[in-house]
Amino acid sequence: APAAGGGRFCGRPPPPLQHVSPLQRRAEPAAKPPSRGGGGGALIKAEVPLEANTTYSWSQTDEEINLLVRIPPDMARRDIRVEIKPLLLRMVARGHVLLAGSLDKPVVAGEATWTYEPGEVHVMLPKETGGPVFSRLFPSEEKLSPAL
Repeated sequence: APAAGGGRFCGRPPPPLQHVSPLQRRAEPAAKPPSRGGGGGALIKAEVPLEANTTYSWSQTDEEINLLVRIPPDMARRDIRVEIKPLLLRMVARGHVLLAGSLDKPVVAGEATWTYEPGEVHVMLPKETGGPVFSRLFPSEEKLSPAL
């Protein structure tokens, strides 16, 4: 069964999407950048602080993260640039950052896709094989707790 936004079923199902306020625009960088993973080719990156200049929501299944980013309705697909790396997401429109920051857990960037619809961009981020449940998409988001 799909888990929404990292929530777990505990009596009643969690809400379908994690909503983030546009007021949460920039998070403070971590005092010490966290290492990502253990040895043997693991990804180790300095955390890029979250910059969210629009609203977004996300949900997840066992295999992927589905992200919905709101954009101005007059914005065309050609205005949007999306960069996806294993631990980074960056979306820019007309030279302005809409959403950018380190991801909380790695994704399979080479298989990620995004689609445009007037007023929104949908991003599909595949999880690594046997990927964990995300309790948050970006490290600076508040961790989701199980529904009570």
